[in-house]
Order: sequence, then structure tokens, then C-alpha cells
Amino acid sequence: MRVWSTVHQFREPWEQVTVAHWIKYPNPLSRHVLTADTLERRVDPETGCMHSTRLMKKTNRKPQWMSRFMGESNAFVVEKSVLDPQARTFTTFTKNVTLTSWMTVEETCVYAVSDENPEWTSCKTTARVTSPVRIGDVVENFGIERFKANSEKAKQAVMHALDKLRLGSVSFMEGADPVAPPSSGSLPPKP
Repeated sequence: MRVWSTVHQFREPWEQVTVAHWIKYPNPLSRHVLTADTLERRVDPETGCMHSTRLMKKTNRKPQWMSRFMGESNAFVVEKSVLDPQARTFTTFTKNVTLTSWMTVEETCVYAVSDENPEWTSCKTTARVTSPVRIGDVVENFGIERFKANSEKAKQAVMHALDKLRLGSVSFMEGADPVAPPSSGSLPPKP
């Protein structure tokens, strides 16, 4: 098993960063994410927490040596999240549901008001990569390095969405309909 963790400070309020999370796909900086479909969203009437489940389809580029064993395919990832407006935390749990016979990647992101500045948002990301195959160390090392690169793309995607929000070129409802049914393919580009 390989574990990696990082913390990033967004210099934007928590409310804006959480909205940016929902509208970050599609975007030109994360072309590896093909679709992001909301499967379920509900608010717990007792806690006020919003629980969501999304399914994402991502490209699955691999080194040539790995492609010989796995072939070319896309990966599907489930993201479960809990947004707690009282505590001002937003936690996402993401895990691949395909290609698990080779590798499982589990990610946890916790967005919270920054301790450094109450007008900023801290995002702590932790990834755990495991592989059941004989050459598991090689696969896990590949997985964690790929995760690091994609984590940077995800951060850039949130920043891109924040820029769009700041410029008024997209609203929450235009960027991601929270109750939209799953699409049959890629999400269409927004006008």
C-alpha cells in the first residue's frame, strides 16, 4: 500500500470553493475526466448535511508495459460526499470501481475554513493506493505518481471554476445541475 497526503490553501471563501467543486468538470485543464454525473443528492433533515453520490468516467492512460496486460479502457470512479453547512466542512470520498483487480485508488478530500485565514479554504487530500497483483509495488508506485499529477490537475480545475465564478461566466446551476439525471455520454460544453 502507498499513501500520500497534501494540503492546499485556496485563497477564496469556503462557500465559493465548495460551489467550484461542483462545477469544475468539464474543463480544459482536466481532460482525463470525461463525465461527472450526479446519481443521488439528499439533505438529512436532522443534521442539515447534504449527501451526494456522483459517478465519473475517466480516461485510463497507462504505460505501454501495463497496457499489454490490461488493454486500453476507461475507469469509473464513485465520489461520495458530505457537505456540512454548520461545521463548514465538505468531505469527499472517491474510489475507483473498475480495474480493481489491478489497483484500487481511494481519495479523501476535506475542505474546511483555513486556520491561516478565515477567508480562505484549506483542502487536505489523502490518497491510498493498493494492488493485489504480484508486481503490486510497481503498480502502486505508478498509481501514486499518477494520483499526484491528477491531484494537481484537480486543484487547477477548482481554481479554473473559481475564476469562472469570479468573472460571472458561469453560475452554480449552469455548471452542475445538482439533480440532473446521469448523462449517456460526455457532459456537453456550456454556452
